[in-house]
Amino acid sequence: MDTDTLIEPRTKKKVKVNHFLALRKEVDKYFKENKISENGNAKFLASAIVIVVGYLTCYLTILLAPIPLVFKIPLCIVMGVFHALCNMNILHDAVHMSAFSNKKWNKRFGLFFNLFGASTNNWRVQHNVIHHKHTNVAGVDRDIDSGGLLRMSPLQERKSFHRFQHIYTWLLFGMLHLNWVTFKDFRQHKEFSEQGHIKKKDQKKEFRIILFSKIFYWAYAVVTPVLVMDIAIWQVLTGFVIYQVTIGLYLATVFQLAHVVEDTDYPEELMNDWMVHQLVTTSDFNPRNKIVAWFTGGLNNQVIHHLFPHISRVHYANISSIMIDFLEKNNLPYNYKPTFVGALASHYRQMRHLGSND
Repeated sequence: MDTDTLIEPRTKKKVKVNHFLALRKEVDKYFKENKISENGNAKFLASAIVIVVGYLTCYLTILLAPIPLVFKIPLCIVMGVFHALCNMNILHDAVHMSAFSNKKWNKRFGLFFNLFGASTNNWRVQHNVIHHKHTNVAGVDRDIDSGGLLRMSPLQERKSFHRFQHIYTWLLFGMLHLNWVTFKDFRQHKEFSEQGHIKKKDQKKEFRIILFSKIFYWAYAVVTPVLVMDIAIWQVLTGFVIYQVTIGLYLATVFQLAHVVEDTDYPEELMNDWMVHQLVTTSDFNPRNKIVAWFTGGLNNQVIHHLFPHISRVHYANISSIMIDFLEKNNLPYNYKPTFVGALASHYRQMRHLGSND
């Protein structure tokens, strides 16, 4: 990233970010004085091991342990939680190239998205390239685009059924990951190829990777249990759906609490001041709580993440304090909700408001 300007990709317009440069110096000073890397550390690796071991333990227990089926249903939920934690605590950092100082290791860890039936490359484009650069911009940011099923911005068309969206949104959130590991990547591959996000020479290769990822994931998540476990197919599918709904609800809730809540803005386009754009479209929740931080991959400190996505989540709590002091001194906006429950209630009210008001 150029230290004097940020380049908005569609217009190539140079945007002055003097406040951002000043804050960046403060953050750089923190790492220099403490002689630590911006990347992940032993704490990151330890949590990664716990999460991966937890996921595999749940999977193998469900698959092989001679315990009553009634005890395996809760394990499907726990496995879904570990899956979501893996996405947020490990893979999110890796795709942002912040987990390790070595780019190759980031890329290798990022490929685990594919083992979970999702395209690493599509996620990089949707999240890093589009969402982080056009946060809450309707028609551009895919994170607030539900194909018309939900109205997540006042700039989107309001339909009559949206007045119930604060109720049915949770059902759609539950289906989010199931859609991701089945259809979404194929649609996005076509869309991103047409838009030039995927180079022509790489398009067939990326399609094969997506196809193989889906086959591998469905093979170990559904086919293997059907073949190994002495239960009916519908029982396997029931457990799989419970697992998928858990992941979808978990991931969607965490990400939406950062952007679709009261007090966040929905600009028509990228604002001239990139830093202010990120500040007014993003919100923290319970930013000082270490337990919440672990269970959300540090994304309760979403504002600092949007300003410094190249820094690992393990540092967010400390540098967020630096950011908050800086914003206060410079009369810059800072959105936050003091508790997770408060953020959840704010999202509920915001969805109800967007569904009922133009």
